[in-house]
Amino acid sequence: MIETCLIRRTVFSTLLEDNYGLSDIIIGVCYIPNGIGTGVSALIVGRFMDKAYSKEKERVGGDHHYASNDFRLTASVTIVATLIVGWSMQVRADLAVPVVFSFFVGAGTSFLATSMSLLRQERHNLTYLSFHIWY
Repeated sequence: MIETCLIRRTVFSTLLEDNYGLSDIIIGVCYIPNGIGTGVSALIVGRFMDKAYSKEKERVGGDHHYASNDFRLTASVTIVATLIVGWSMQVRADLAVPVVFSFFVGAGTSFLATSMSLLRQERHNLTYLSFHIWY
C-alpha cells in the first residue's frame, strides 16, 4: 500500500503537467489534499484503534490477538480511491476528481500504515524494538 502511494506521488506531478498543462505552483497546490488526508488520518487512527481493541477484548473476554478484519473497509476505500485517481487521470476528467480523491488516498494510506505497524508490533511482541528505536 505504501508503494502505491509513493508511485502515485512520483507520477502525479508529471501527469498533472502533461494532461492538464499546470504550472509547478499549481501542481504543488494539488498535493495539499493528500497532506490534509494524512493529517486527518493521524488524528483519528488512535481513536479507531482504541475502539477496535476494546470491541475485540469484549468479544473474547480478556487478552487477545487482534484480528485485522475491521480494516477491510479502510483498505477498500484506499484501493478504490487510488483506482479513481488513476482512471480520472487517464480519461483526463475534471481536475477536481483526482485532487479530491487524493485526499482519500492520503488518509487511507496513512491510516493503514499506522494501524498495520501497531498490529505487527502487537502480534510479534515487538515493543522492545520501538523502545530501542526511540531511546
